[in-house]
Amino acid sequence: MVFAAAGCGPATSDVSGSVTLDGKPLSEGTIVFIPAKGVAVSAEVKDGKYSAVKVPNGEAKVTVDNNAVKVLVDQAKKFSPPRGGTAGGKIPKGAEMSPEAKAALEKQQQQAAEAAKHSKEVIAKYRPIADKFKDPEKSGLKFTVGSGSTYDVQLTSR
Repeated sequence: MVFAAAGCGPATSDVSGSVTLDGKPLSEGTIVFIPAKGVAVSAEVKDGKYSAVKVPNGEAKVTVDNNAVKVLVDQAKKFSPPRGGTAGGKIPKGAEMSPEAKAALEKQQQQAAEAAKHSKEVIAKYRPIADKFKDPEKSGLKFTVGSGSTYDVQLTSR
């Protein structure tokens, strides 16, 4: 009897697709499938594509949110280095520094430059999603999850 019960649980499927906002791919965000029974499953949206794993089969309400990206955008705008400046500064000429310390500082400067570049890209690509799409009761987004599911979501900024 124990063996018959093993592995029994709600059937799940993987769901993938695209998310567009006003006809253009959503740069970054999160899509969440909220089933009537079972646990909600979220997936990262990146460049308009997502892939959610082990979503419970059956009808699910769906939300899409990019508030985390908005937080990053707000922080990037608030803490970005001055124009022409660099995060971390430069190694002063004539400074006595071990090769290891110099390499560590250069690596830190490279990481700061990459983070600043990423911040600029996030700011340039960010577009707000209408609040209704963030609420499962108001989004109007529903999907019946089944084997080999594909679900493309079209959002508006209003």
